[in-house]
Amino acid sequence: MRVVRVAEVEFLTYGPNKLFDVTGRLRELAKGVREGFLAVTAQGSTGALVVLPPDAIEEFERRLWELV
Repeated sequence: MRVVRVAEVEFLTYGPNKLFDVTGRLRELAKGVREGFLAVTAQGSTGALVVLPPDAIEEFERRLWELV
């Protein structure tokens, strides 16, 4: 049997060039799932999803701001 879960997660964002860690929310959505995949999208003209190791976040934010 196949089960499909659909969920919408909303959160308030603020300020330019900010990163928001959604790992915990995604883990909660996937809780109890033993196989399959999780598809995630970001809505909006400035939204994006980036997978970064924790030790690279500061550097990424700094370089992103330099580009802007």
